Amino acid sequence: MEKKKYEKAGLEIRLVGVVLILTVVFVEGASILGLWNAIDAYWLRTGLGEIIMCSPVLIYLIWYRKQFVSMLRLNPVKIRVVLLAILVEICVTPLAGLCNLVTGLFTPNVVEASLGTNLSSTSYGLMILSMALIPAIVEELAMRGIVLSAFSSSGRKFTAIVFASVCFGLIHGNINQFAYAFIVGMTMALVDEAADSVYPSIAMHFFTNGFSITFMYIMQYTAIAEEQARDIMAQLGESSPEAEIVLSQELIDKLVDITMIITIVVVAGLAVGGLFGASKLIAKIAAISGRTEYMRSIKPKFGKRKKALANAYATNPANTADPANAIYPANTVNPGNAAVPELPKTKILNPVLIIGMAVWVGMMVLYELVIHGVIG
Repeated sequence: MEKKKYEKAGLEIRLVGVVLILTVVFVEGASILGLWNAIDAYWLRTGLGEIIMCSPVLIYLIWYRKQFVSMLRLNPVKIRVVLLAILVEICVTPLAGLCNLVTGLFTPNVVEASLGTNLSSTSYGLMILSMALIPAIVEELAMRGIVLSAFSSSGRKFTAIVFASVCFGLIHGNINQFAYAFIVGMTMALVDEAADSVYPSIAMHFFTNGFSITFMYIMQYTAIAEEQARDIMAQLGESSPEAEIVLSQELIDKLVDITMIITIVVVAGLAVGGLFGASKLIAKIAAISGRTEYMRSIKPKFGKRKKALANAYATNPANTADPANAIYPANTVNPGNAAVPELPKTKILNPVLIIGMAVWVGMMVLYELVIHGVIG
């Protein structure tokens, strides 16, 4: 079969590389200027950091003033679509947790550690604002809005989702977060494509971060309550001596290893089930939004499916054998089962994007070297 030839990447796609480079410049520039050290409040530092990190996407406002709003994909959706999107996020949580467990064997989750040390000095409301609401709005409009729209202009729907998710993982700046951010980013992008709106992923993002923060606060207050209870019992003379069990370090290490293996196996099983449930829910969202055929056109074509479509195309040059390539009348609403038009396909990888992604990979490597004490 003749290899597909794609045209050069368009300006929208090349600008993503510019955005990635500017993001590093803005974030590191703020650090060099001492902005982070000048802000004592953790919540304000975090919220401002999110805004600064995602602000380079405003470059699209300069080039695409008329199309900027449509690129944000602020299309209204039904409430049940948002609720189904949150269920999708719950289903994919075990897979994200599995990525966190595996990467945690090699690199620490320093974000979670940093959050834990600042809980006692920051109110719950301010933490939700800075760690859940602001990231959900800013990151989703930037990544699932502008960046995904830019990559989608290539006409390669599934590839666009993959690249947008890679960029989403890279801007987190460390290997631990990159792994689960990529998985969650893929899921959010598929949900947004099914709903043709960025609102579902905003709800998913807010739910995930908000739940994590709430859980950590509950655990913190539980630990404080237990400590206070022990102090009160000790003052009343009710404390009782506890038997001390001495275990060898070798046995402790074996127990830790066995526990980790069991945890990974259990979470992996839940992840498989969660992926199946998520796929069904995304299909339901597509049906509600009238985008069933569109979602079918997103599926990557490889193996038997690719060969079958190629044979169908050979016998039917009009592409009507493949509903993903057939054309439906212009200026009509796609009812969900109508055919989806095939867009001209262009490349996504280009020198500017490669440089932008390479810069972030370099930042991640540098970060890991610092965390592991290789460099000061």
